[in-house]
Amino acid sequence: MLRRLAGAWSVSLRTTSPDGEVRQDSGEVVGRAVLGGRYLALDFTLDLQGNQVDAMQILGFDTLKGLYTSSWRDTGATWAVDCQGAPGAEVGEITMYGTMVDAHTPDGRPFRLRFDARDRREVVVRYSEGAVGKEVLLHEQRWTR
Repeated sequence: MLRRLAGAWSVSLRTTSPDGEVRQDSGEVVGRAVLGGRYLALDFTLDLQGNQVDAMQILGFDTLKGLYTSSWRDTGATWAVDCQGAPGAEVGEITMYGTMVDAHTPDGRPFRLRFDARDRREVVVRYSEGAVGKEVLLHEQRWTR
């Protein structure tokens, strides 16, 4: 699954604020296998509201737990965002869950990160917040070659 994300991609980002305002941004991501192919490093360069944000996401598969893992860092914050989840019903799907702990919510709030790479020419990444079954989609990325 992770090999599907390797290579260079153009990224279109659609973000919906809590008050319903929608914003379109863009960027690039390059995925590369690291540590003997056990992990995939995703290097992002994003233009968010006219500001460049660089980010790195490390994806892997924990063979002991049978779960995919994700760890995110970016130049906009000093904290990590981590999550994990089981493989999807189809090859190319991963849904991971975590708790977003940041300056706004120091006790955390639940989130879901969903990768859909079933189409090898496009990847859709959706970030939602809220309790399971009550999530609100806040951010969607579309990666194209």
